[in-house]
Amino acid sequence: ALQASKVRCLMTGEGRPLTHEEAFFMATMGGRHLWKDRGCFEMGTPFDGLLIGDDLPGTGELPPLDRLYRYLYTGEDDNILARYREGRLL
Repeated sequence: ALQASKVRCLMTGEGRPLTHEEAFFMATMGGRHLWKDRGCFEMGTPFDGLLIGDDLPGTGELPPLDRLYRYLYTGEDDNILARYREGRLL
């Protein structure tokens, strides 16, 4: 979504690209009504998520959101340490 919004802005000259925060919202809380509360981080809702290891050099100095963005752009499957579905480790 981030890349597509950037390309759209470049190609059309209209609007602005999505921010990281807007894209994260779209991927979590933004679609919760479609997925029966999945993707949100509220008490009482099923937990579906990933445990991500981000031990790349220099990552420890970054704030948590920047660490997430770095994973989104450079992370690989090997960085996923655990997967959870409805609160259960897969």
